[in-house]
Amino acid sequence: MPVSSANIPAPSMGIDAVSPAGAMRADRCVYAWNAIPDELGLRARSGFDEWLSGLTGGANGEVRSMMAFAGAAAASSGDRLFATTATGIWNVTAYGGPPSQVAVFPVVSGDSGYSVSRGCVTAAGHFLLSCDEANGYYIYSEASQTWSKVDGGAGPTEINGVDPSKLVFVTTHKGRVWFAERDTANLWYLPAGAIYGTAVKFAVGALLPHGGTVVGAWTWSYDGGAGPDDLLVIVGSGGDVVVYQGTDPASASTWAVKGAWYTGGVPRGRTIAMDSGGELLLLTLIGVLPLSRLVLGSDPQDRKIYVTRWVDPIFSALAAQRGTLRGWALYLHPLDRAILVAIPTVGGSPTEQIAISTVTGAATRWRGLPIFSAATWDGLLFFGTADGRVCRTINWLDDGAPVEASILTAYQTLGDQRWKQIQTIRPIFVGGAANIASTTVARYGYATDEPAGPSGVGGGGPSAWGSAVWGVSKWGPDYLTTAPVRGASGMGREAAVAVRWNAIARSTLVGVDVTFTTGGPL
Repeated sequence: MPVSSANIPAPSMGIDAVSPAGAMRADRCVYAWNAIPDELGLRARSGFDEWLSGLTGGANGEVRSMMAFAGAAAASSGDRLFATTATGIWNVTAYGGPPSQVAVFPVVSGDSGYSVSRGCVTAAGHFLLSCDEANGYYIYSEASQTWSKVDGGAGPTEINGVDPSKLVFVTTHKGRVWFAERDTANLWYLPAGAIYGTAVKFAVGALLPHGGTVVGAWTWSYDGGAGPDDLLVIVGSGGDVVVYQGTDPASASTWAVKGAWYTGGVPRGRTIAMDSGGELLLLTLIGVLPLSRLVLGSDPQDRKIYVTRWVDPIFSALAAQRGTLRGWALYLHPLDRAILVAIPTVGGSPTEQIAISTVTGAATRWRGLPIFSAATWDGLLFFGTADGRVCRTINWLDDGAPVEASILTAYQTLGDQRWKQIQTIRPIFVGGAANIASTTVARYGYATDEPAGPSGVGGGGPSAWGSAVWGVSKWGPDYLTTAPVRGASGMGREAAVAVRWNAIARSTLVGVDVTFTTGGPL
């Protein structure tokens, strides 16, 4: 019986959960765990290490928020990284710690520690503004290097007009600080250039026909044809989005509604929007929505306009099951050039993630990253865990263990409509290790089960860590190739290949070579 061969490229365009199984393109896949498109193919995601540990909360050590601050001091010496637990704010700037608690919350509850922060520069200096879900408005001053709780009153460092302990969201827009008030449809804003003073109420309940409260407000730079203009995007918990355009919210002649839309609902949380290359992305119960599509007239119920469109059935199922749980968020992962959609797991454990490549738009799923909260700082994604640790995404190991990536290629007939039996599988990897531990299995008949992981961790090669002698050994090539040939079993008309590999260094799947025989009826 003649033997045929074929090459299956790495599915660098990620998961396709939308197309019919028999019509899926070869550069897409049925599933992809812990992988991201990169040069040459599909790379195992980067790993993480522990930055510090020892944070404590009320009943647990959950790191509920991360807050990054970029100061004005020379050589970044004023930069700070902060974390919150249920009991207060911690300085976690120094690698290895120990962390120091720099603010103690007067209210410790199931809501305390869930905070939203925003950097702010005024004539008085550089500040980090934070609003906690249970404790209200706090300010960090670079000049004094201290945090202070803002009280109500007419003093120079107080707020009047609204109880600052009820402020749960903070942002800045056109030189003004804006807040959302707990359990209301009210925003409040301060005078231009001020972080204290008299707050002015801005009620938007009449523009939220689906009810609920204000989740938050975000600034979006949008080019309306006459140059860049910043819009204020207000999101209600019922799923309404209201966009304002103008300069002075107190003047009807210079401040007006640009549009109002219904998104179908938003998940629980206040970190559900982020800037991305001039675009504002909003996390809804339908998916991640680019706001520009709304302004241009697209129907928000049209799932094709969403960044998560290729994993829509997966996202929809997760949103239906977990939309009311804490943990939903959008984060930027600079090292892997991805936007992470953090999705809570049942039971309140760390989230799992859907990763959207900022380069190709490909979507993959991630697991094993114990993200409870996160922030981008110093060019890396730092995240807090449920057990009182702060970690950073770096290198290629998960806290010393291999990152395990796993994919199932698109089903194909391999150019022949007859039944076929794959004889050999040769995955082709390039990366920093000469030998990459992997498992390969042939799949038939649209089966989607995942194979067991490889038993080893791989390694070796002329550049393997710990094997070279200083002053004697030479650096190896930038990339080493691993292409083991493995046997396969089973038969079917449509075939796919499952590949699961352990990454202990940069590890990219380039493609898979298969040999197969054919025969039997159609």
